[in-house]
This record gives sequence, C-alpha cells and structure tokens, in this order.
Amino acid sequence: MADQDRNGGHENQRRRLLQAGLGAAALGAIPGAGQLAAHAQGAFDWKKFKGEKIEVFLVKSPRGDLLTKYHKEFEDLTGISVGSEMIPEQQQRQKAVIEFNSGNTSFDVIALSYHVQKRMFGKNKWMEDVRPLLADKSMTDPNLDFADFSKGGMAWATQADGRIDSLPFNIDPWVIYYNKELFDAKKIAYPKSFPEIVDAAAKLNDPAKAEPVVQRMIQLEPQESTNYFMLAKIYEDAGAYENEEEVLLKVKEIKPDDPAVYMTLAGYYKRQGQIEKMIQAAEERANHEPKNPDAHYTVGTFYWDEVFRDTTLKEDQKRDYLQRGIGAIDKAIEIKPDYSEALVIKGLLLRLQANLEKDPAVQQRLIKDATVLRDKAEDLRKKKTAGVGN
Repeated sequence: MADQDRNGGHENQRRRLLQAGLGAAALGAIPGAGQLAAHAQGAFDWKKFKGEKIEVFLVKSPRGDLLTKYHKEFEDLTGISVGSEMIPEQQQRQKAVIEFNSGNTSFDVIALSYHVQKRMFGKNKWMEDVRPLLADKSMTDPNLDFADFSKGGMAWATQADGRIDSLPFNIDPWVIYYNKELFDAKKIAYPKSFPEIVDAAAKLNDPAKAEPVVQRMIQLEPQESTNYFMLAKIYEDAGAYENEEEVLLKVKEIKPDDPAVYMTLAGYYKRQGQIEKMIQAAEERANHEPKNPDAHYTVGTFYWDEVFRDTTLKEDQKRDYLQRGIGAIDKAIEIKPDYSEALVIKGLLLRLQANLEKDPAVQQRLIKDATVLRDKAEDLRKKKTAGVGN
C-alpha cells in the first residue's frame, strides 16, 4: 500500500488501519491494530468470523517479517487465527504457480509482486475480485474506500479486464543512479525513457575492462566459485555465450560437489533454450546429492514446467519427460515421505499424463491417483499446521 502521509494523529492512524483492510490487515500488518480496535469497530462487526483460520503465504524479507510480527494484533482484533509460511522469493513464486495449478492451494492470502506475477495471476483468474467484498459493508468496514489508495497503487492492482484482485500494500519507487563522469566521458545524455536506458547501457558497457579484474580475482582465489560466476556474467552481458559456458563447465570441474554450480549452469542452459542440458545439470546435482529430497524435487519440477509450458513438445517427448519427472519425484518422496510439495507435483504430472491418454478409463485412474496425492498433501499440511499451533 502506498501511504505517503507521515502525520501521526489518531485519524491518520485509523485511516491507515482501514486502508489495509482486505490487504495488509488480513496479514496482521498494522502496528497498533489492537489499540485502535475500540475506535475502529463502531457498528462494523470485526468478530464476524471469530474462530475461523486463514493461511498466508509470504516472501522472506523485512516486509514479511513485519507482517508476521503483527499477526497477534490481527487475531485479537478479528478473532481469526493466522497460520503463515514465509520462504525466499524465487521459491515462493514457483510454489505459488504449482499450487494454483493444482486447484488446491495451502494458502488463502498471498503476497505477490505486481511487476512479475500480476499478468499471470490475472490471466488465470487465480484470485478473487475484491470489488464485491468492498461493496458489501457487512464484509468490509464502511470507512475503507478505494479512493484512500494512491492512483499508482490501484493501477497496479487493476487487471486488464477491470477486475481488482488484490490491494496494494506497498509500491516501490524506481530510482536511477548514474555516474555522471562516465556519461560525460562517452558524451551520453541522461536517459529519459526505457529505450534510452537500454541504449545508454549498451554504449557504456565495456566488458573488456571488467574481465581482467575478475580474471585476477580467480588467480588469487581459484577455488572461489563466485568469481567464476562473475566472469560468466560478464561474458553473457557481452554476448560471448560460448565463453560463458566454458567458464561454468570449468568451475564444475573445480567444485563438483557445489549445488550452486549445477543450478547456475542449469540457469544458463535455460536462457539459451537448451532444455535437455538444463535438466541434465539439475540431474547431475541430484546425483551428487542422492539423499537430498530437494535436489530430486527440483528435477521433477523442471520436467513438469517444460511439459506444462512448452507447446512445441511432441507427444512422445512429453511422455518421456513425464515419466522422468515422476521418477525424480518418487525419489524425493522415498527420502521424505511427508514431502507435501513433492506429492502435489506428482499429482500435477499425473494430470498432464492423463491429458495424453486416449482411454477414458486410464484417464480417470490417473486423475483419481492425482486427487489422492493432492488430498494427502493437504492432510499433511493440516497436520503440520496443527502441530505448529500446539
């Protein structure tokens, strides 16, 4: 939510609390919510859903920590108990897509990044339009008004079809810092648009100056994989992709037991569209970590993602990917039987397999097996939540 009013009066505090309504307050985000309850309640029944429980899915960050910190005040205000999961951003984004596609998410409220996820979420209609909820004054405090949000924030929250399926909690300002001496030396004007930024970056980019510095760092610390990653990035920015691959393969020889090496190499192959090599890199990591369920799980998610997204795959290639993906997930489950995320992925793989079958009986069997896995994953989540709450 974009709130630039820094005054500390009661009215402004109350307004910020109410602005958070269906967004941040649903996550327990507002400090002082318990103190303000008596003033904010009025005729509105904040305890209407007392005894209910919601699950929230956050990104591990200072913002996520802040939201979690104030769950207790939200619970005291509403009588709704809050369970939450907070994981790093990239994993959170991947897990969100997997769970939405499963049709049975483990969360009720999710923190999303507008610049990355808005269009995907909107296209698939994964979230509820909040306009009817705000219009229903038995569901939302009458003091909450769309006009209380900044114009820019609401523009982000509004989908192309006019639905508003989220509320802005914070809007990050975009700031450009630039080295005036470098710009002046190259006689480049300060860019005033994104195309001009791209053009200026191309003119300023000089990998030839950066490469010797990093090469020297590698000489001083030949076992430090980060230095090789930096050199690979220099080559990628310069379009020297063969050199980039050569560096990454070299660091794989030097640090064969470092999972980051294989995942960096997999990322390189993905950007190059070399899917088989991408998966091979992930599988090599799993071979070096045979007892790590996450390593096998990652392989399985790669196969699922390719079959789900790549419309150019032929049917026999899809079948091969699905079988290999299921095999990888089975290894993860064998190591960690209560791996709920792996159970969900296996269910999604089985559903994709069902789409390829011509025999209705086989289709129904696969869908039934997928549903059993989904329900088992949900049961594990509920037990885990209950255990945490006790």
